[in-house]
Amino acid sequence: MRAALTGNYREEHVFALRQALELYDFHQAKIAECDVVIEAVLQRLNQDRETPEKPLPDVQHAKGRNEPRFDPRPALYTLLGADLTQIHGFGPYTVLRLVAECGDDMSKWPSAKHFTSWLCLAPGNKISGGRLLSSKTRRSSSRVAALLRIAAVNIGRTQTALGAFYRRLAARTGKAKAVTATAIAAIFAETRGRYGSPRVHAELRVRGQQTGRHRVARLMRSAGLRARERRRFRCTTDSNHGMAITGNLLARRFAVLVPDTGWVTDITYLWTLEGWLYLAVILDLFSRRVVGWALHERLERKLALEALHMALAQRQPAQGLLHHSDSRQSVCQR
Repeated sequence: MRAALTGNYREEHVFALRQALELYDFHQAKIAECDVVIEAVLQRLNQDRETPEKPLPDVQHAKGRNEPRFDPRPALYTLLGADLTQIHGFGPYTVLRLVAECGDDMSKWPSAKHFTSWLCLAPGNKISGGRLLSSKTRRSSSRVAALLRIAAVNIGRTQTALGAFYRRLAARTGKAKAVTATAIAAIFAETRGRYGSPRVHAELRVRGQQTGRHRVARLMRSAGLRARERRRFRCTTDSNHGMAITGNLLARRFAVLVPDTGWVTDITYLWTLEGWLYLAVILDLFSRRVVGWALHERLERKLALEALHMALAQRQPAQGLLHHSDSRQSVCQR
């Protein structure tokens, strides 16, 4: 480096370089003074505020070149009650500018839709009879809207999973489709993978982004986003009833030496092409054989009775039979 700085320079070049260096040092000194004033203002705003109980989350981004020299995150966390820098594309400097423009009181906007309308970021959709007549976004000189647009652009440049996702799709399908696909991926992540293409399409329309449902399905397939199927479940045990319940006489003694002296019963559910069907089964503890069963479309009293009648008719047990079941209502009702 020393060798690179040595040489024969013309006098006007040295003068211009000296002027540029002095100007740079002057601006750096002014920026440092601004940082001191900003830090003092934040401390003054937080004088009467309590520190949140939850600790400050970890930093989600690397420090930028234009960020303040001090760390404003603790003061902003106390002022807002939340760490906005956890949002993709939001750094401390962006949050400071948002607070300067909007303040810390958002009650002036009754809902998120009112705030979005004030920003003029969402299109004013005119719908009649289920058809979209027009969709235009109003022009706005709001500095907050400009900050949010810059933050949205910065997401594609960040070293995050969402930024890498956008860059991959932008290189493969173009920026227009990549923006829509990134919005789909964000909704998919927010819902923890439970939304399929119809619900993602509906959520996009709510957020003001117009796109076709077939395009949403196609983009989700190309990105490998598939909703998790919810497991079908039917509750078959309802012990909250006022009917008589016998004590547990079996006491988990499942080893029986004589046939037809101990039966256990249970009710389960089956998903068939006809819908849900409930199955009641009675099992002999000695032979582990099904001695009675019944199938019905409703969880009613006769389901358990039909299984019991079949078992009694087939086995004809002697006196002293112990019939064990849980305390579900369909078994206890008389």
